[in-house]
Amino acid sequence: MQPIIKTFTEPDWDYLFWTWDLEKQWQESLPRPTERELLGIFPEAKKILPALLRDWQQRKSELTKELARKLKIVKLGADSDSERFFWTEWLKTKYLGEITEIVNDIKKFKRMMAISNNRGRALRSEESLQKALAVPIASAIRIKLRKLGNKLVGLCPLHNESNPSFYIYTDTNSFYCYGCGKGGNVINLVRFLHDYTFPEAIKYLTNL
Repeated sequence: MQPIIKTFTEPDWDYLFWTWDLEKQWQESLPRPTERELLGIFPEAKKILPALLRDWQQRKSELTKELARKLKIVKLGADSDSERFFWTEWLKTKYLGEITEIVNDIKKFKRMMAISNNRGRALRSEESLQKALAVPIASAIRIKLRKLGNKLVGLCPLHNESNPSFYIYTDTNSFYCYGCGKGGNVINLVRFLHDYTFPEAIKYLTNL
């Protein structure tokens, strides 16, 4: 009887990474559920929203005070303007990202609490706004894009250019063109592209 010899074949890593990247892009392009839809999926969230809101408001207050205290120390204790500038920017980088995320979460919790209380027309408008903002920028325009880390890069659809300077930041669903200087969210982009009013841009995006 011949022995069975198991062999290992090295996978095509380039192909695997390419397919994983494609899958990630596909997942990022999927429409995100609105806050009303999330409350429908997780109705138990209504009970914990007030506590979450208080926790995040307290955390924001703590971080803001801590940042202000350390900025004051840098201002009074730095030996030179360059040292003061360095530590000030370092502190901003360290704290402002988290503070911004917390502020956005606080706004989201307040909206979701309002939705859970069924506040009529204003909430339907807010839901339309959130649905519009959730549309991935890449699906709202028709240009070739190249992935670069967590960004997508291509020729700006707002002006003529030969070198790509249009960046889409997929983690925040925002854009900025380093050529013409225009940037913002998906609603801003649609307004730039089609000369729409704010309500027209929301209607366009929610019908995509």
